[in-house]
Amino acid sequence: SVPTYLTQAQAQKYVGVFPTDDQHQTSSCVAHGKCLVMSIFRAQQGLPFTQLSSMFIYRNRVNYPGEGMVPSSANMQTIKQGAPIYADLPTPQTEAQANALVIDSATTAAAKATAAGKWVTIIDPTDIDTIAFVSNSLQLPLNILIYATIAEWDQAVVEILTPGLTQASPAAVVEHCITVLPNSGYIAANGKRYVIIQDSAFFGGLKFRAVSEDFIAARVTECSYMIALATAPMA
Repeated sequence: SVPTYLTQAQAQKYVGVFPTDDQHQTSSCVAHGKCLVMSIFRAQQGLPFTQLSSMFIYRNRVNYPGEGMVPSSANMQTIKQGAPIYADLPTPQTEAQANALVIDSATTAAAKATAAGKWVTIIDPTDIDTIAFVSNSLQLPLNILIYATIAEWDQAVVEILTPGLTQASPAAVVEHCITVLPNSGYIAANGKRYVIIQDSAFFGGLKFRAVSEDFIAARVTECSYMIALATAPMA
């Protein structure tokens, strides 16, 4: 389906609306992205917005105590385990502190109450029209996985600065999961398409970025979003 693109001003609707959560020196970006999508999704189902704890998902990862997460496994954790509120398990400063977190049975039980929905993985994650359709027409957030150079990801408007970069390139040091906000697909004055993302690792001191269609086409490796169990997916 072809999305209805917004103006740049219209696409700012959810910038700064949802709490940002700094992952600090942890490798928990996948957990942060999944929890932000789940928090927004729950609110869109008519529940009060609640910031959920990414550390519950990160501490319970299948590759613990290894760094990072397997996104498909994190998806299943949100569906089956849920997550507690952020105040019950806030994000620490370091990887060692995250690995040392102890999760008790009460927190596990509280997390279960937030488990909901299912995940849809977009077949072609490099197609900005599909991403924008989910964002603008379905009004849903999405997680995208990207790779970039630091110089590219330090920018408020993310464009390709190193053509031909691959994930195996030594300069591709940023491997990251971020959240495309609902209602964020727009066409800029230059005629190029963009989506706006909310970040958990504040490269360049930035919490939000506009990501260009060129960057998405070259650097997005995976894209997924959460839907209600009875909803037909757009993949």
